[in-house]
Amino acid sequence: MPTGRRDFLKLSASALASYFTLPATRKTFAASVDPLDSAREAFPQGVASADPQPGAVLLWTRLEPLPDEQRTQVVLQLSPTNLFEELLLEQTLVTTTESDFTIRAMVHELEPDTKYYYRFIAPDGATSRVGRTWTAPLPDAERPVMIALASCQSWPPNRYGAYRRLIQDDQMADKDSGIDLILHVGDYVYGLPADPDEPIEPGQTGGMGRGGRGGSDARESVPENFDSYLSGHRQIYKTYLTDPDLQDARALYPFVAIWDDHEYGNDVWQSYTDGRANPEKRAAATQAWFEFVPQILTGSLSVPGVPNEARDYRKPSSIAYAPMTNFGEGFLSEEQNNLAAIRSQTCYRTIRWGAYVDLVITDNRSYRGPSANPGYSVANLEAESSSVNVFSGFSLFEGETLYTLSQGHKANEGSP
Repeated sequence: MPTGRRDFLKLSASALASYFTLPATRKTFAASVDPLDSAREAFPQGVASADPQPGAVLLWTRLEPLPDEQRTQVVLQLSPTNLFEELLLEQTLVTTTESDFTIRAMVHELEPDTKYYYRFIAPDGATSRVGRTWTAPLPDAERPVMIALASCQSWPPNRYGAYRRLIQDDQMADKDSGIDLILHVGDYVYGLPADPDEPIEPGQTGGMGRGGRGGSDARESVPENFDSYLSGHRQIYKTYLTDPDLQDARALYPFVAIWDDHEYGNDVWQSYTDGRANPEKRAAATQAWFEFVPQILTGSLSVPGVPNEARDYRKPSSIAYAPMTNFGEGFLSEEQNNLAAIRSQTCYRTIRWGAYVDLVITDNRSYRGPSANPGYSVANLEAESSSVNVFSGFSLFEGETLYTLSQGHKANEGSP
């Protein structure tokens, strides 16, 4: 499909973020770019789609760059069939190191409640797997809805059999009872690699303590700056997304995703993790989530009476470590670095699916105060006292505190 000057300038302006808004055509046309045989695995993290709307959907991939490559192009093709004999969209997109060569393309001017197929082609002709997705029904469409739920998917590899079972069950289901969406409610990844340049190996928990849940070793294993945190978080997403069952699910179904705590740390709130505030790590974790877990934020639709407040990630212009201070209403720390971290992205939103379903996607980590814990006083938090961890989840997982508390079942014949 030819690209006019205005469209080219629009694409060029957004290229640094590797995020594009693209119109599909109403009439199909023949492809001008064909895939070629290539031994290179150019798209090792597969493809994905997210947040369908009646006239739009977001498509995602990541291109593995050639050595020393800083900037490259990828062709996106969208077709009404998986044969790609006719196309509704063919567009060359630019991706760079700034987004770790991920691409997020919001395709609009699509038909409601309609299935589409898509793929990406690298400059050498290497082609991604084919992705399948669909748009949402119109808001007044009265039809059944089937939503699958996913969460808490820790490593090791080849252990995502639940996704394989989900796919198999859906293939055997009646045509009218197939899955419409996979709703992922958080903990997409756990932990952080000890070396941000190395992938997690089978059996490792990622340098985040027992079960990848966090602890003092996490701060010691990675240099404390934004770039190192970002590199580490990107690596863990790239590792998780090599799992074949997770890849198949992402390729076959549109996802709607929100984070929980382990995308950043254990039992986190605002920019707090591992016994202290860490705004740089929080901002880096947010950027990696935005890059590797596709979603529509700024372009998310409002629903009647509720305007959309979701906003795409924007890297803070200035951010550094500082203790959490100036606690206001709802225990929100108004310290400027904490606010910069949590305001770098707004991801709560509403997804409407026909006449029967509004998915209210809530962010339960960015704006909340700490969990119930006698150590979480304002004085202890501002002083970064070790008392805040006395009854933390990490202490319980170590077992000693939990064992002591359990003795109450036996003391004084069960009546301590």
